[in-house]
Amino acid sequence: MTTGWEGLGARLQQAMKDKGFVNRKGDADVTRFALMHGWLPNYVYRWIKDQSTPERANLDRLGEALGVAPAWLLFGDAVEKKPSGRRARKVVS
Repeated sequence: MTTGWEGLGARLQQAMKDKGFVNRKGDADVTRFALMHGWLPNYVYRWIKDQSTPERANLDRLGEALGVAPAWLLFGDAVEKKPSGRRARKVVS
């Protein structure tokens, strides 16, 4: 079973590595990351393997913990990796 969000697991792993959660083999240290942020490691492993998708609250928490936009975790490079503050609104008259 896949989540329908192609690449979510790979992006999650990469963001974990970028944040310093790396084990001795050079893989994402899922257990340390999960326990440090209040998740069961099994949940995070399922997200990484694209077996399930985090619920919105968990997706928001993942983004905050990893310093990435939750939308980036779902959609990848189609959105900015890090939130950049306010965007100017286009005024249509």
